[in-house]
Amino acid sequence: MLKKMSRTLRKDDGQALVELAFVLPILLLLVFGIIEFGNIYFAHLTLNNASREGARAGALRATQHGVDLEAEVNEVIQNRIPSLDSDNLSVFVWPNSEEELIRGNDLKVELEYNRRLLTPLFGMILDDGAGYYQLRTETTMRIE
Repeated sequence: MLKKMSRTLRKDDGQALVELAFVLPILLLLVFGIIEFGNIYFAHLTLNNASREGARAGALRATQHGVDLEAEVNEVIQNRIPSLDSDNLSVFVWPNSEEELIRGNDLKVELEYNRRLLTPLFGMILDDGAGYYQLRTETTMRIE
């Protein structure tokens, strides 16, 4: 009886290893996808908040003469994104002429950020293969 049982068990040698080989790539893809999505979502929320803060600061200071509005907005935004790489960030402020900076007009702040992806596989799927995912956000506020 013991011999019969041991023969039956030997037939299943390697079954768990084969099952693991089938399931592990899918499981790893799922885990790394969740991590990548979380990092991209975090960067998007950070940019959205920085854009809002920059637009608010710009809307309050737009009518003051002698103030470099774009530099002020850029400084506020840089202070709000300490966890992101500021080299990959582009800041655009409209309007950029003093004649259009009048109370009641709109001030628009747009941010573009290239987020470096953690896993090369998602870099091939989400973009052109350079390893970055472009995030864009904009905020419009009325000048006070």
